[in-house]
Amino acid sequence: MSLTTYPYRIAAHTRQQVIQDVQINFPHQDPAQIMELLDLYGLETSEQHRERVQIAILQLSNGNLPRLFDLVEMAKYDYRTLLYQAERAYA
Repeated sequence: MSLTTYPYRIAAHTRQQVIQDVQINFPHQDPAQIMELLDLYGLETSEQHRERVQIAILQLSNGNLPRLFDLVEMAKYDYRTLLYQAERAYA
């Protein structure tokens, strides 16, 4: 299978996109506080795709701070499950 026929879209995510999503999803919260929580993911070498996972966390949290924290914990345990949920939610 060539890259052009691969069925999944692979997007590059940046830190700036994460910051923008924080501002969109948590407009009444201190962005630094939200980023501090998000940055708990990506500290370990096993925690891959940092920005992609952080964006998925933001999307699934729907602006709910306790949910955000739970999703960060979920990602630290198994980021693939979180990415799967995000892709299914927005497919």
